[in-house]
Amino acid sequence: MISSEIQQKLGELENQIKTAYSRSSIIDYVCIPVKVVPTERYGKFTQFANRLLIERQHVTDSSHYLILGEIGTSVARDEERHIIDTLSKLSPQNIVKEISYAEITKGVDIIKSKGFTPNHIFIPIDYFQDVFKWNKDKIKPSHTGSVFDSLVIQNNATLKVTYSNKYVPFDNVIITSKEANKWEYRPVDDTINRLTVKFDWSYNDPENTLLDVKTIFNLVVKPTEANLVIMKK
Repeated sequence: MISSEIQQKLGELENQIKTAYSRSSIIDYVCIPVKVVPTERYGKFTQFANRLLIERQHVTDSSHYLILGEIGTSVARDEERHIIDTLSKLSPQNIVKEISYAEITKGVDIIKSKGFTPNHIFIPIDYFQDVFKWNKDKIKPSHTGSVFDSLVIQNNATLKVTYSNKYVPFDNVIITSKEANKWEYRPVDDTINRLTVKFDWSYNDPENTLLDVKTIFNLVVKPTEANLVIMKK
């Protein structure tokens, strides 16, 4: 029988992972999350899963301080790579001489002309300072947050910015419209969470407990012309 103290500690560790995942995930910016029932298209979804052995002493010994947030962050990075890879393959492409504010604005107009509302943009980190320059004369005094976190387009449109990094590298600009990107997910427990995090304290190992971290999902991009890849020659 698991004690209340152990149960509380396991719950705190599970919440570490869930909180880090929620903080790092870009799904709510790029996609519309849709919960589906476990039987829907069974076997057709993608799964990111980790089954990790954690030393029981890290949980039972109060002098041990266990940090597990990176596990949740890692899942969010896997999701981001999956989104970028999928959009790069499915979306129309504009091949340009240089990545510029004018080309990005043109891309936004192309998407709008098809009846969609772009709200997000993936930008390589090499253009970090350019985003500041592009925003310089357009950010309103009422704007909250960093001038690097969004890109202001004419007519007061604003795109949320996600930059490349060493964990999720990419070379092209991708403008996205949330309305066309559906992130279907199947929880494996009774919650509504995209990410399932659960310790199995009854795992048959005297030294270790089992930590299961899992998300089951399917990305549907339709219609594909609601997103646009801007690619440098």
